[in-house]
Amino acid sequence: MGCAVLLCFAASCAFTQVTAKEDGKGSYFEVKAEKPAATFESLTSNAEKTGKTFTDKTKKVHDLYRSKSGKLFYVRTSKAGTLYRCYIKIS
Repeated sequence: MGCAVLLCFAASCAFTQVTAKEDGKGSYFEVKAEKPAATFESLTSNAEKTGKTFTDKTKKVHDLYRSKSGKLFYVRTSKAGTLYRCYIKIS
């Protein structure tokens, strides 16, 4: 059984990938992989603007969009400046 656990662990580690850069001396160092930032257009391109608004708890008014699957969302900006789709649940 111990061999089977070790084999599963080895198999899961076999597909790990790290992004690295060369330091100029022939050695490499790990760097954080950067994902492309989402844009407002990329978040709303496959959605339909509803013409309605949503007011959050800070009294900021956002335009509402309907995704292709019919879910309502607005685009929110985090403190770090990252854009997100924020889905709303109507109760």
